Amino acid sequence: VQRTVTRISTIVRSMKRISRQSEGDPFISEKLSSIITDTIELCRQRISSHGILLKLDIKTVETMVLCRAGEVSQVLFNLIGNAVDAI
Repeated sequence: VQRTVTRISTIVRSMKRISRQSEGDPFISEKLSSIITDTIELCRQRISSHGILLKLDIKTVETMVLCRAGEVSQVLFNLIGNAVDAI
């Protein structure tokens, strides 16, 4: 149950991050691994439904980036979608 709750909260956080307009948001320091993980979790069903195995190897050293996390998530979401379509 805990694992499912964690997965659902990650998906909801990702959807909130991607769905809102963030052009006016300030740049803030974010964990890059968190942005990537959240975005991939949002795409995971689409990826697996096409029989694609996605391996994610995020290093334990946290890289912090000054960004608008919503915009980075949107770019990653589009890149993953394009990659799935291409495969």
